[in-house]
Amino acid sequence: MDFPPPANHSEFMNSKSRSSDDRNHSASTESSRITIRLVRPEEVPQLVAMTQETIRRVNSRDYSPIQIQAWSDRVGTSDWKNRLAGRIVLVADLQGDPVGMTDLEENGHLDRFYVSAHHQRCGIGRRLLAAIETEARKQKRPRVYLEASLTARPFFESQGYRVVTPQTVIVNGIEFKNFQMEKIFDAVATGD
Repeated sequence: MDFPPPANHSEFMNSKSRSSDDRNHSASTESSRITIRLVRPEEVPQLVAMTQETIRRVNSRDYSPIQIQAWSDRVGTSDWKNRLAGRIVLVADLQGDPVGMTDLEENGHLDRFYVSAHHQRCGIGRRLLAAIETEARKQKRPRVYLEASLTARPFFESQGYRVVTPQTVIVNGIEFKNFQMEKIFDAVATGD
């Protein structure tokens, strides 16, 4: 589910010792500096690296080392270049660096959704999701649907998505539990 470290890495690592108010102020400040834009083709290798790091650092809370390795190995630059063609691909840009990404297929399927391991809980995911939902509405899609990891499920539920069904999928020969989820729009924008 997501990509560059903060300017002061030690500040990030010590953020757990700060008060909740300090962290909330820092997160809202960072989110306000984010621009959501279309992906640039030359960013694909950076997005792949960010995604792999996020899987290894964030999703490792909920999946075994073998699952993390299988998942991370599946993410590849050539695969992404092919799979991103013909999709709306949005990037969360922080001062010229992509720190998050998502893509939407024509049928309303949100295939990838990742925020950098270094920029979790800063509002970037909410901004990316709102932007891709706006695009789905412009395309007159009645819903957005996705497969959420154990890690991502609470985030999507907090944004109005519901679990359609839990499922077990196979990635590189390894079983994973995830969730088919969807958000049905009350009214679809006309795009006018």
